[in-house]
Amino acid sequence: MALPQLPFALKNNTLVDINDVSSGLACNCTCPGCGEPLIAKKGEKKVHHFAHKPESNCSTGLETALHLKAKDILKNACQFMVPEVRIKNGPTPLFDAQVIDYDKVILEKKTGNIIPDLRIRSGNKWLLIEIAVRHFTGKEKIKRLRRLGHAAIEIDAAALLNRIQKGQQFFQFHRFANFLLFSAKYKKWLFNPRQKQIENDLISSATKKTVKELSFSHKKIYLTENCPLDKNTYRHGYKTGTSYANVFRDCLNCEQCIGIQYEKHFFGSREVNGRPERVVCVG
Repeated sequence: MALPQLPFALKNNTLVDINDVSSGLACNCTCPGCGEPLIAKKGEKKVHHFAHKPESNCSTGLETALHLKAKDILKNACQFMVPEVRIKNGPTPLFDAQVIDYDKVILEKKTGNIIPDLRIRSGNKWLLIEIAVRHFTGKEKIKRLRRLGHAAIEIDAAALLNRIQKGQQFFQFHRFANFLLFSAKYKKWLFNPRQKQIENDLISSATKKTVKELSFSHKKIYLTENCPLDKNTYRHGYKTGTSYANVFRDCLNCEQCIGIQYEKHFFGSREVNGRPERVVCVG
């Protein structure tokens, strides 16, 4: 995905959008990332935006600007739509997307061993929010979030801005703010405690089907037997009529499968998955 154009800049240490300033260098704006002067481009072919001088090699302006503006919008609002909650491969959501009220915002304050972009308080619960532009939340940070037990959401701010700018000449700030606050699109759960509890309950009562490793033509395949959906059936030998499923072809995206358990290996301090051992099946 191509990165969107830069719609925000600093003027007198205040974040402004492209609609608020004069064209060209007369805008008297600087980049929120590198501090260099910016040019306000207000032509007729592209959406109005700020640009660096040609010799600039700044790579942080858009990310910094979107972080600042998203935090500012959320800090001054009191409602926020969270996306639907689903278990893995579930045919229907556990909970629909909904708008929550919040009454307190904390920016970039350490929580446990992580520093989220911001936290909002809804009732007696906190929701952690990460703003993604170039870099999305990594696996290690997600693991730390889960250990903390706090609900956490990531917003793909770059994709959201691309949607707003597509086919437009004028930057529409009100649409950007409205999408950020009241659309579930471009948001995903990094961790949801209620979802995790439901998944744990399902796993504890589900069947753990052993995975068999077979080799055909120097290629390994992984099968589990007695598939509740009869994906495949043995046609020869003493197992004729017994159903089975190919773990990666059939189980991975099956609504009956809520998880695949793998052998664990360690390379130094890094944990990696080995071969699949069991399929957690609710069928």
